[in-house]
Amino acid sequence: MDSSSLIQELEEILKLEEKRIRSSTLASGQMSLIELSRSMDSYFIGANFRNESNKDKDIYSYLDQLYRYGWTQAIRIFFDNSTLQEGVPFYKTNSSFSDWADSVIQACGRLAMAIQIVNFCKRGLAEPVRKEGNDYYIKISPARIRGVESLEREEFNWMTDFFYNTFQKDSYKILKQVIPNISAVMKDKVYVWKDDFMGYDSTPEIDEYFLQVALLKAQKFIGNDSFPGDAKFGDIEFNHLKAAIVALISFSIKHMSFCFKLIEKTPKIRIRNIINNFQTIDYVAESLSLALEIEKEKALKILDLFILDNGNINTHCEDINGAPAPFIRIAKNMIMYSTVGFNSGNPFLFMLKELKKKYPSDWDKAQNQREDVFRKELYQLFPSDHYIKLDRPIIIKTSGKVVSDIDGFIFDKRTGTLGLFQLKWQEPYANSIRERESRKKNFIRKSNSWIEAVLEWTKDKSPNDLAKAFGVGVSELKGLKKIVLFVIGRNSAHFTGNEVPDERVAWGLWPHILRIFSEINLNDKMFFENPILWLYESLKSDSPTLKKIDVKNTEELIFGKYKLIIKLDEWV
Repeated sequence: MDSSSLIQELEEILKLEEKRIRSSTLASGQMSLIELSRSMDSYFIGANFRNESNKDKDIYSYLDQLYRYGWTQAIRIFFDNSTLQEGVPFYKTNSSFSDWADSVIQACGRLAMAIQIVNFCKRGLAEPVRKEGNDYYIKISPARIRGVESLEREEFNWMTDFFYNTFQKDSYKILKQVIPNISAVMKDKVYVWKDDFMGYDSTPEIDEYFLQVALLKAQKFIGNDSFPGDAKFGDIEFNHLKAAIVALISFSIKHMSFCFKLIEKTPKIRIRNIINNFQTIDYVAESLSLALEIEKEKALKILDLFILDNGNINTHCEDINGAPAPFIRIAKNMIMYSTVGFNSGNPFLFMLKELKKKYPSDWDKAQNQREDVFRKELYQLFPSDHYIKLDRPIIIKTSGKVVSDIDGFIFDKRTGTLGLFQLKWQEPYANSIRERESRKKNFIRKSNSWIEAVLEWTKDKSPNDLAKAFGVGVSELKGLKKIVLFVIGRNSAHFTGNEVPDERVAWGLWPHILRIFSEINLNDKMFFENPILWLYESLKSDSPTLKKIDVKNTEELIFGKYKLIIKLDEWV
């Protein structure tokens, strides 16, 4: 059987496995979603408190992956029109419900991993080689560059830690001092309701505490800096959306913390029965309106950007391990907070997808504002007076025809080194192979086109010609000795595949650049002598494409009664 036939067969098997999972549904899709949410939230709350030994690390890592991958698939499979009815069933969970939900999420996690492998095959990143019974042997296609995306994720992790240590540590210390008082008040304000459930009363002090906690949390999310604060989408400023995320996170964290206090006070209460927080859309909008001091109509528009429902489920759940929804519409006029969506996930990523879909023309306008922000942040790394920096893009023409533009221009009058920058700000793509391939093709194609255009445009021009073309005084560039080119990505800059980055250019990820600058020491002679050339050489020598990445040679994935055996090398 050839590879295309094997792919088709695997796709049919995946459909059957999904059908098998769906057939296990509880009384309704609505009730299934409630139990699935209880399991998902309970699992990740528990994950924050476990004390795992080294021998448990692999097991927990695998389970974490199953739940992350399985969550959006489980929602997609069980979401149905029962969520359009009035009201929500009010009941306490039991072991059969919880066992069902846990098993479904894990089964969906294995299904999602299998879908990912089949997507690899369809994109030419892998190839099914043969089949033996229910076992399918798959080889990962050779790639000159592999796994660089994981290294770029580590740069974002570094940036989060750096931001905490540089800007937030003192704020967390201050908040830590008030925890005993807040905790005591919360314990007094929470109570058992109807034997198995929870009620609580908040205070202004409690609300303010969780608002500050949420602010610090939101500041570290990818997407927090997506647009200037005054960028408008309809009548909503991006600053309003950032403030809304802080307020909504504070509501979610507060509810979760009250859950802990009730269990501490009354250990017989089960977290699964109280972690779900159902509210009417009007109530949450009213709370948001008060928190942000805006009209309720605007609060409703903002809230709509955070809700998963029948109209957008494919947008958010068709990709593997996408950003979990902050809210799930569970009834006609009711939504359910997702603890995972607000705490383990990133509400910015969900909201940005909705924003792009609902306000396409405003989105395009706001994207143009990003370049100015990116350029200013780049220039802040070169603050001295001996730099010439242009605060505008430079259009380059050949024979009167526009061939490209240059986003950033930094000239060091001391050294005669000129840095020309292409600044790329693409949306994050999480684990979506489809979105990754789209970002990759766009990034590489446009960057390579830019490189060729700029090199061709500059090669025969004298410093005087360049000065005139750049719109600076001829005397300003008279000391020009060297031109170096940079392609800088805000959220990604390197991709697995056979396309090797053009060596005539320094390729960099924005957090990577920030890390390099943070590690400067007195022994970095080149930095003090020629900072632009230092950055150019540092990005090239510290490129993720040069680093060894440990990848398992063989992996096995079991889903249903089938097994995928995946190997990096050729099967013999």
